[in-house]
Amino acid sequence: MSETGQPRSDAAPPMTPATPPPADVRTAAPPMGPAPMLTVTATPVLSYALAHNHIAVVHRVDIDNAGPAVGAATLRIQVEDATGPIGGAIDALVDLPENGATSLTQPSVWLDPAAMARIEEQRPGGIRVSLLVDGSVVAERIEPVRILAANQWLAEPELLGLEMLAAFVMPHHPAIATLVAQAADRLGQRTGSPSIQGYRSGPNRVDQVVRAIYEAAQARQIRYVTPPASWTDLGQKVRTPGEVLDGRQGTCLDTTLTLAAALEQAGIRPLLFVVHGHAFLGYWRDERSLAGPAQTEVGDVVNLIDLELIRLVETTTITVSNPPWTFAASHRPPYTTFLSGDLSTVQGVVDVRQARLDRIVPLPVQVRGADGVVTVVAYQPVDRRSPVPDAPTAARQAAGDRKGEAPARIEQWKNALLDLSLRNKLINFHRRGSIALTVPDGRLGAVEDRVHQPSGVLLLASDQLATVAAERGIKYGRDLPAGQLADLFTSRGSLFTDISAAGYDVRLRAMAYKARTVIEETGANNLYLALGSLLWRFEDRDLRSPLVLVPIRLSTRSRQ
Repeated sequence: MSETGQPRSDAAPPMTPATPPPADVRTAAPPMGPAPMLTVTATPVLSYALAHNHIAVVHRVDIDNAGPAVGAATLRIQVEDATGPIGGAIDALVDLPENGATSLTQPSVWLDPAAMARIEEQRPGGIRVSLLVDGSVVAERIEPVRILAANQWLAEPELLGLEMLAAFVMPHHPAIATLVAQAADRLGQRTGSPSIQGYRSGPNRVDQVVRAIYEAAQARQIRYVTPPASWTDLGQKVRTPGEVLDGRQGTCLDTTLTLAAALEQAGIRPLLFVVHGHAFLGYWRDERSLAGPAQTEVGDVVNLIDLELIRLVETTTITVSNPPWTFAASHRPPYTTFLSGDLSTVQGVVDVRQARLDRIVPLPVQVRGADGVVTVVAYQPVDRRSPVPDAPTAARQAAGDRKGEAPARIEQWKNALLDLSLRNKLINFHRRGSIALTVPDGRLGAVEDRVHQPSGVLLLASDQLATVAAERGIKYGRDLPAGQLADLFTSRGSLFTDISAAGYDVRLRAMAYKARTVIEETGANNLYLALGSLLWRFEDRDLRSPLVLVPIRLSTRSRQ
């Protein structure tokens, strides 16, 4: 697109493979003057998980032009390794100011999933950025990156890497379906009911389901494999659930991801804990979730463990040992070793359910049959949300309801009690001082219901997004897909406000303080949630009147 700086989808001509140098590579200075300087900000570690989840890998390109102005130069961006391109090239038109700088943000550069799936070993790569004027390259830079093997995971950059770990949890693997079926048999023998229904029967039943999955995996006689030294810093190749359960071997990370997949298949929300040199499993005993797909500060998570809302499982205890570990004995070791006292060794925790809400989906599964034919099993999300109840039918008017004018004295009383002028905010409402909420389609009645529940509604800053959403170029919560907004509300009761994180605390605390002051001075709550508006016109003025008012109060929860 001309003059906008937005990327085009035109394919770039093949580029000569090269090992990326760490610094700028410039051509000879063109007649226009000194060669411009290019600065590239990109994700330093590229993976198949990023490609499969359609995460952009280039965030920004800055061009510092020390020469005369140039109109509509072409900025070409291509991801490549020694074998050639591994992502589609994009071209963007940029105007270069005289002796000035310009930037291209979020240029929508993605990796090719098919190319990334074929990479078997970690290798160096580069993001080649070329600036062309009249078809000639006047400046070029290759930003070095690390390219992981398709089955390799590394927590770098840390938060994004942790979020991408959820892509290796594969509940759709056929080996997981077999394991959960075996767990159901054990559950039926122990409790009299083989039913696996997530959270419908309470936390004790959740514990029973997890125990049955744990013991079914333990019966596979899996051998523990020591992970490579410093795998949390260098990365590790992750075994699939089939390689763990049928091949009967796995590291701490392998067994954690396999049990997490079984829990997700069973409708239970798993948590992945990553510490330096180790990984272990957690699960929600109640239908809850963290604030985002991953977090590196785990102090509040430890509190939830102390409250028995989260239970831990040391997954290496499912491997062969003499005597075998019991399920109850597997809970304590991770807590005493890593989560009591100093938490400096903890890299972070991943909430798989939240990752799914943020559209981090599992990698495809390749299963080789007895005839040697490879079948690809794609992930199909299971909608475990509770059905939204139908809105109540509006009350009907009594058949004998009379219509007519009220007596004069009634009109006098009404005029004395109600201000029917445009000074009344119930008639002429102004948005000044109010906070707008983004409500998912069809959930207005559910919002009103949830306000009356003890859990209430969690208000989020407009830009309080997961890292993966920002990587996709989404700036505000209101821009998330409708289904994701609905899932966030259904699972956590979360609604986005129109206040950015910078002003969130000040604005919300000021409103809460003012509301408390009014209650103390008048004894009445004057803070309301307005559901729906009537837009109408009186004479020559456009007016807005709130339709339904629900009294509410604001309180802090988890420092929010």
